[in-house]
Amino acid sequence: MSETMLKIFTHAHGDTWAILFLLFLASVIFRRQKVTQMIQRVFYLIMIASGIGLLVEYGFPTLYIVKAIIAIVMIGCMEMVLVRINRKQPFMPMLIGSIVLAVVVVLIGRGVISF
Repeated sequence: MSETMLKIFTHAHGDTWAILFLLFLASVIFRRQKVTQMIQRVFYLIMIASGIGLLVEYGFPTLYIVKAIIAIVMIGCMEMVLVRINRKQPFMPMLIGSIVLAVVVVLIGRGVISF
């Protein structure tokens, strides 16, 4: 792919992460509404698509494959938080897990964690 496509995927991916965190925060704070949860799921798809584009562009390096797996687990944890909130079940362990995974994903994405 060209340098332009790399920039498009990079910006789409990073911006989607930022918007996704804001939508998740809104979904947790404003528990009774469903709009942010639906929009959040659309942004999951955009994030996954742009992430796959970046993986293809970079040639599937091991570190980014690990990041992708952790990010998908994080999405699952975020969804479990919202389900547990709606069912009025304890959600704090899943919320803490989501936050920890999000920090790890961001640190890998920014190059702070590498192997």
